[in-house]
Amino acid sequence: MKHLNKNMLRVATASLFLTACGGSGIENTVTAQTPVTPLVPSVTTTLTGQVTLSGSTAECIIIAQSLSGDPINDGARSDQSGAFTLDLGTYNADLLLTASDCTYTDAITNSSVAIDGVFRSFVIQSDFNTANAANVITAQITPFTELALRHAESIDTSATLTSATLSQVDALFSSTFERLNFAYRNTSPVLATDTASLTANQASRDYGLALAALSGAGDITGVLDGLTQDLSSQGVGLTEAELSAFLLDDLKDGAAAFEMTGQNMSGDSSINLILSSFVGDGDASPASTSAPVASVDNFIVNVESASSPNRTVAWETLFSDADSPDGSLEYVILGDICGNSADTSSSLTLACNIPGSYSFFVAAIDPDGNVTVIPATANINLPLTDTQASSFLISSTFGPTLDTIEDFESQGYSDWFQTQFNLPINSILDGMVLPFVDTSTSKWETVPRERWYERAVLAMINYASGPLLRSPKYS
Repeated sequence: MKHLNKNMLRVATASLFLTACGGSGIENTVTAQTPVTPLVPSVTTTLTGQVTLSGSTAECIIIAQSLSGDPINDGARSDQSGAFTLDLGTYNADLLLTASDCTYTDAITNSSVAIDGVFRSFVIQSDFNTANAANVITAQITPFTELALRHAESIDTSATLTSATLSQVDALFSSTFERLNFAYRNTSPVLATDTASLTANQASRDYGLALAALSGAGDITGVLDGLTQDLSSQGVGLTEAELSAFLLDDLKDGAAAFEMTGQNMSGDSSINLILSSFVGDGDASPASTSAPVASVDNFIVNVESASSPNRTVAWETLFSDADSPDGSLEYVILGDICGNSADTSSSLTLACNIPGSYSFFVAAIDPDGNVTVIPATANINLPLTDTQASSFLISSTFGPTLDTIEDFESQGYSDWFQTQFNLPINSILDGMVLPFVDTSTSKWETVPRERWYERAVLAMINYASGPLLRSPKYS
């Protein structure tokens, strides 16, 4: 899905993923300039978190502010693992967290990226009531929390966000991300590219997979811009179903891109997570354990015939499901196959005008949300013109004829080559050794040369007619 930047200054702030999971870091004790009467006056609270950008931990400056913009601390810098700690003192009201001056390693490109903008998260007052015995609360900073704040700002036209708006948006986003099995503001994500994710709890692992899927969706600035615009178009009436649909549109193909990198070390599939959460009954942990069965491990489709440039693939021939004998499976294509990237019907017609080999995934989802995914490849060649066919035959044979041009155009490259491989082998050795009438005429030298010439000249005429004719001179 392509998106246009709506507000470059604001969106550049969000170039990549920020997530947060607990850990230690630099501590700073700061008294709020506009203190709010604490629920328990003698209690001070510590806020911990971790910054992860585009699926990788990052070093950032973290600042906490009240909703009116008053600083609550002087800030702290997260360490190389992204962990940070802030002492909030006796502050216990809604607050905003801002991460800036960030540097991270992108999970897809594996390159170091410096971000000049900011990423944000927030804490609501009820979070202080759930602090642990040590009065420690956690708050993740991720692209998803940034998206929630953007949506809150789009529906709240006042100069300062209100607690009511923040709580309303948080309730919507919390219920949506529960479908992915994690709390988007509180679960500590574990990188899907890290082998540590193999032993992490399921919620942390799923959060990491969702972030990896977002990193695969493209430049995070553009992705967040597009999502922000989509959500804003629904305004205050945005529903969970609409939010889920917008997220699915980006995350499904992003998951496919991530899986194709081969960097997933979590032991789970980001594709399965996204589809089982947002397609079917929207449950990432289906009650039924019987998933659709694929008839092949890999699927390959070739589209190259001029007589039928479109190739229709019926997915029901690839999958079966004992729990869905009525054929009620849903099918999803993940990956861009020459523009055929969002088909969810029972079949797909590949009408492509860009030749190439395209890797993608085909997924089948049963009504219970069970998902089976198989990798697939589409090899696509354009129907050839007479000029293209002639040029190819000039390069690969002794020259074209009208019949061979038509034959080549009707077969396409792969079938034409296969036809050539299947032709019987002719040897120039046959007829080369002949009795010499006069050794002084050097017939031993003349015969091989002319035999090769004879084969070459007559090849186009006789290649399908059996043995080539001998020159009468040496018969």
